[in-house]
Amino acid sequence: MYKVMLLVPFFFLTVNPTRSQEYNHHSADSVTWDLYLKGDWDNLVKTGNTILRQDIDFKTLQQRLGYAYFQKGNYLLSRWHYEKALAYDRSDETTNLYLYYTGLNMGDESYTRFYAGKQPEAVKKEYKLHALRLVDEVETEYNYKTGSDMYARSGINFVRLGFNSQIGYRLSLYQTVSNFRQIFNSNTNVNQNGY
Repeated sequence: MYKVMLLVPFFFLTVNPTRSQEYNHHSADSVTWDLYLKGDWDNLVKTGNTILRQDIDFKTLQQRLGYAYFQKGNYLLSRWHYEKALAYDRSDETTNLYLYYTGLNMGDESYTRFYAGKQPEAVKKEYKLHALRLVDEVETEYNYKTGSDMYARSGINFVRLGFNSQIGYRLSLYQTVSNFRQIFNSNTNVNQNGY
């Protein structure tokens, strides 16, 4: 019993689990590439963050971290790392494609459209991405509220029709028309149109 208790403190003195491995550019690239190929996303994230804390940074490291976070479903951190990779090469097709995917998965339409415009023509054709969509979205609204005898008002009618047009990858135009109708004291007719 006494021997075991003496060995346990000795074990903690000889093994320091908080000490991290020192990396250089070559070893960082090799280790993260191996983890990427294995699909070990958790260890890739852990190792990649350790490497970044050692002030080692390069495009493929950021791309691998972005992809690992993407695979884990953390699209915000994936976007963050892909944007860091974009600083190294603004025309990199892989980085731009995954920035498009992160916007798509996060439901950020303006971000998605921006990076859709940066895709090569083959990708635009495959995903059916178009710069111009005259009618991208249509909305309708109708509301009726019954009148009140206290003020001798009729019921309120409200009708609205709206539609959105995509005019390029960076610009959209939303238009709406509406009509409001109500009668007061049986002789005052309020009919208000809006655009």
